This record gives sequence, C-alpha cells and structure tokens, in this order.
Amino acid sequence: MNNSTLNEAKRRFNKGERKYSYEDLMRMRTEGAIQATSDIIARREENALKSILGRSGILPLHQGCTIQNYIVSNDLQAEARNFAERYIYNFGSNVGSGFIFSGGTGTGKNHLSAAICNSLMSQGKTCMVVTVTELMLNMRKCYSDKAQYSEDKFIKQLINFDLLVLDEIGLQKGSDHEKIILNQVIDQRIGNLKPVGVLTNLDHNSVKAVLGERIFDRLKSNNSQWVPFNWGSYR
Repeated sequence: MNNSTLNEAKRRFNKGERKYSYEDLMRMRTEGAIQATSDIIARREENALKSILGRSGILPLHQGCTIQNYIVSNDLQAEARNFAERYIYNFGSNVGSGFIFSGGTGTGKNHLSAAICNSLMSQGKTCMVVTVTELMLNMRKCYSDKAQYSEDKFIKQLINFDLLVLDEIGLQKGSDHEKIILNQVIDQRIGNLKPVGVLTNLDHNSVKAVLGERIFDRLKSNNSQWVPFNWGSYR
C-alpha cells in the first residue's frame, strides 16, 4: 500500500467512513502487484550481478568485521573508526557522500569498509565491494557471444547498489578504457546520489594522477571524506 492510499484510509477511519471502496481495493491490488514485480526483478538482477562477480559483496575473510572488533591503539585509528561509525549512523540521509580510505597494506581499510557494509546490509541495504581488476575482468565478459549482460546493463546494476566500494585503486593498468569505465560508474552513481567508497594504498596526488582529475573531483563531491590510515600494518 502506498502512502497516499494509507493516508486516505486513515482519513476515512477518523471520519467514521467505510475503510475502502471496491475501487480502492482494486487499485491497491494493482499497485501491490506492480511493486512486488518490481522488487522481484530488482532482486533477481542484483543476485545475477553478484553471481557474475563471483561473490555476494563481502569476502568470507571480512564477513565478521564490525566496528566493535576493529582494534584501536592510537588516535588516528580512533578517528577512522569513529568516521565509520558516523557513516553508518547517518547513511539514511546520505545523498552521495562517500569516502576514500588511504593507507598501506594491512592497516585495516578493508576491515572498516566491510564493517560499514556488513552493518548496512543487516539493515536491508545493498552493498558491493569489488576490486578494479575484478570489475574490468567481468566487464570484458560483457563483450563475449555468451554474455549474460551488456556493458550498459552491467554498469546499471553497479549503479543500483546502495553503496559501492572500489578496492585496490592504483593497482589497475591505468588504461584509457579503465578510466572511461570508472568515470561512467562513479559519475552515474554520484549523479544519482549513490555513494562510492574507495580503498587505496596511494596518497592524495597519486590517486588523482591514476584516476584523472575529473573522476577524482567527482569522488570528493557531496562532502565525501578522505580518511588517512597512516600507521603500520597489523599483520
């Protein structure tokens, strides 16, 4: 039942009128069927994309990651953890505000990004963490004769996730085709007020050089945050 039908039902109830007319019931039935069909199609397409990528958003290694089990031993780590906690708490009003986690290997970038996704998914949100290499490998499958998806459909599904996290920015080949695809994904997500998270070992200037100034500027839009992970490896 949509909000307009519900509000009308409340108005009639408060005035002592009968709850629904025959026309109301038929309209509700039609609206419900349309919504159910849309939900089924959206879920089917989301599951198909996850199948193409070979996993369901979070690797098994990170499926148990939470804010609570993130180890904090200095002030910078506390700031990173607090950012992740605020990000989860404020996600309901998020209008395309993402993040860039920058730091060396083993500093906990994947832990906190997975903790964000795990928490959001427990609330019914859809999340995907994918390396740029994985994204490009699966994008190339769109060009085969047996492709399940066209390039446009693949990108569209990447846009539909509530949160998309691009991992290993800086380890890709840096080809023009990669930049075009990343630009399309990031540009369309930001344009649709869908946030993008980025995990990278690179510093500020290096990320800009790898992605290009236009993509980098888009990533910083909508009050997105650069979060430094400037400490030694946990490993």
